[in-house]
Amino acid sequence: MKKPRASTTEPVLQILKDLKMADSLYSPFKTLAGSVMAKKVQLPFSGVTYFMRRRKGKDTITAGNVAGESSNKFVFVFALVAQLTYREDGSMVRYEELLEMDGDDTDALVSAVGDDTDPTVAQPA
Repeated sequence: MKKPRASTTEPVLQILKDLKMADSLYSPFKTLAGSVMAKKVQLPFSGVTYFMRRRKGKDTITAGNVAGESSNKFVFVFALVAQLTYREDGSMVRYEELLEMDGDDTDALVSAVGDDTDPTVAQPA
């Protein structure tokens, strides 16, 4: 008899549990004290689904370190997006991958970073 197939979100859920985060009010994560910890983002061009965790101060500092002395603000923004974005298997998206993504897909991810109030799928601006 075949075993039921495991959910593709299990690795991401485990990462969040390891970080002492609870499951969310909307699929597939829950919240701690009403604060959204992660959200699902479906990219409009490729159709790929990513999970973006809620931003913390240390993420901003890490992204600033990655961006270094660059005067291009998008270097910082892409570094921050890479810091927060996970695939369904739980692996992080790399900065270099963002540089090769379709513009509509990167717009959706950038919009999702600043949109901590809307639990629905992020839409490009």
